[in-house]
Amino acid sequence: MSSIIGVFSSGDASVAALLDDYRWITSIGGTTQLSYSFPSGSDTLWASGYGDEVASWSALVVGEQTQVRSALSAWSAVANITFEEVVDQSSNVGDLRFSHSDAVGADDNGVTVGFAYLPWPKYTSGAEAAESAGDVWLNDSDYSAAQGGNNYRILIHEIGHAIGLSHPHDGAALLEAAYDSAQYSIMSYNRHPDSVFDGRQATTPMLYDIAAVQYLYGANNSYKTADDSYQFATNGEILTVWDAAGSDTFDFSNQSHAVDVSLLAGEFSSVGYLDGEARGAINNIAIAFDVVIENAIGSDYADTIVGNSADNVIAGGLGDDQLFGEGGSDIAVVDVAYEAAQIVFTDQGVEISSSQGVDSLQSIEAVRFSDGILNLLSGDLSVRLADEALVGRVASLYQAALDREPDSGGLNYWVDSYTNGFELMTISQNFVDSSEFSTRFSIDSNAEYLDTLYQNVLGRSGDDGGVAFWLGALENGHSYAEVLLGFSDSLENQQQIAPLLETLNYRASDDLWILS
Repeated sequence: MSSIIGVFSSGDASVAALLDDYRWITSIGGTTQLSYSFPSGSDTLWASGYGDEVASWSALVVGEQTQVRSALSAWSAVANITFEEVVDQSSNVGDLRFSHSDAVGADDNGVTVGFAYLPWPKYTSGAEAAESAGDVWLNDSDYSAAQGGNNYRILIHEIGHAIGLSHPHDGAALLEAAYDSAQYSIMSYNRHPDSVFDGRQATTPMLYDIAAVQYLYGANNSYKTADDSYQFATNGEILTVWDAAGSDTFDFSNQSHAVDVSLLAGEFSSVGYLDGEARGAINNIAIAFDVVIENAIGSDYADTIVGNSADNVIAGGLGDDQLFGEGGSDIAVVDVAYEAAQIVFTDQGVEISSSQGVDSLQSIEAVRFSDGILNLLSGDLSVRLADEALVGRVASLYQAALDREPDSGGLNYWVDSYTNGFELMTISQNFVDSSEFSTRFSIDSNAEYLDTLYQNVLGRSGDDGGVAFWLGALENGHSYAEVLLGFSDSLENQQQIAPLLETLNYRASDDLWILS
């Protein structure tokens, strides 16, 4: 058996209400590693410390074992704790063991129940755990049922006990009544409000459970570290999202009704419908504390989406949406051309009417249309917009004309000039006429000009066919600016400058394009 250690209470009341007296301390490299097993054979050994349950025990079937593994994974996903399956035999058993027993019945309401032994010491003092510590006992119901039902909730609940969590209504520290439900903790005896109507149950540890188990064992900072996208069932599933890192997205484009979303950590969203779409789910999707979800994609209906302090990108989609930035450098997405939208600045923010609906924006710094980005901070409308492709063309001109990467001030000056009416050819002419160009390059003939462009843009001498083509263009009246733009836009140059342009980002709070 693994060892245990006493638990100090937390100053966070929502965490303290879920802590028991001990936790496991088998640790390798900072990760608590526990074993588990499924008693099944005639040589199964039950040591001292058990009650009547061992007299009528029976093994879990294959489907039930599968769901136990899934429930264990739900805990290891959020906490720095792992579970390794071992064969249950007289010489070796898991720290956690899972069995049925006829001694486990149903409560007064006929609800399926189980129980688990908390981590507790074999002797009054010492770190050795009792043989029964961490063992989970289930009644004779079928625990192979799909996730989302009461039996799967019981598995997660009992494993919570097995690793050191208590009920929020037991002990010296109690959870406030308003929070003592499965909306906040799967360790609660009170159902999530949605469960009253639909019977649906949580499929993960919930908001306070995750905080409590991370207090005991630390967070699993290796879980979901990529740029993850989350979609949710349309039937009102109940869960809490833990995501350790990355630029992540909540995608509600699959939903058949409007959603009410908060990207704030520790807050809830209402997603999906219950009772055959007769009743909207309420506060059924939570974001765990210390999790940052950066982006959201709405449904085709009238959504409400609230961002967080990160740099959010929020696409409302169809419908009359209300979008709130809540800090950071935030961009709303309206998938129509700039000229196809009507934009009105109001006392509260900005209202955008288009074929997608009427979207109300507050605390959002910019809007991405299909043809570029409009910054909202000035309260003025641009003549036209710039997108990554246009900014990339301006950045390419720096390499072509000046043989260097663009400085931030110059890049944004010329992008602003474009959005205020300058043509790209005019910008190219300004590069040719600049003092930097004339200072850096002494050009006395068309041939010298072309040689400069070949070296600056393509890093090589001109091939005979290319030189002849461009000399002919210049001799036929094409300007230096036209040829410069042609070199700059060439496929060969675009391939060379592509790594630089991959670093291009737009910072809405400062209305700046940045190469980082």
